[in-house]
Amino acid sequence: HYADETITKWDIFHYNYALLHHPEYRETYQVNLKHDLPHLPFTPDFWGFVNIGRALADLHVNYENLDVMPNLIETPPLNWRVAKMELSKDKTQLRYNDSLTVVDIPPAVFDYRLGTRSALEWLIDRYRVKPDPNGSGIVSDPNGSDAQYIVRLVGAGDACESRDGAVGWGIAAPHVGRKTAVFTVGRGPVPRHAAVYQKPLLGL
Repeated sequence: HYADETITKWDIFHYNYALLHHPEYRETYQVNLKHDLPHLPFTPDFWGFVNIGRALADLHVNYENLDVMPNLIETPPLNWRVAKMELSKDKTQLRYNDSLTVVDIPPAVFDYRLGTRSALEWLIDRYRVKPDPNGSGIVSDPNGSDAQYIVRLVGAGDACESRDGAVGWGIAAPHVGRKTAVFTVGRGPVPRHAAVYQKPLLGL
């Protein structure tokens, strides 16, 4: 479609990654995406989407390298161990334990979702002390040798969402309609082109 022989499979991957994270695309087609494979349009600015997708992918893959501490209220004696984190009712604070509370959580943090939950809510559920429900006596304990690791993960999640929002969506999400040339996403680790076809999304 683009008649550009320099396009690689990773350029296609990053193009898809940007389009699937575009706020307008996700909002417009959220119902369709639950029932059908994504239908991705050929946009006029292919390389603009590639560059944004590459930046987002790097941020999402290397989030653990972000050495970011969230805003904390500390109550001595300081303790970095976690048993079970709890969000406040207004979701602006996170009780980490009796001595640490994460504050000033921006609402945008809950916009980035992993399935039906935000990334922060997934982290809260995943990083807690849990005994084996089958009664084996085995306890899953996320606390490791790096005492501040989990707190930094919370901070990295906040930072990722903030940088996602500031990534520079200067490109409008194209509309997928009855006369839009689109390609589907393959199921392998790297998306591949399928035949170009004239097919609307469900309900359009």
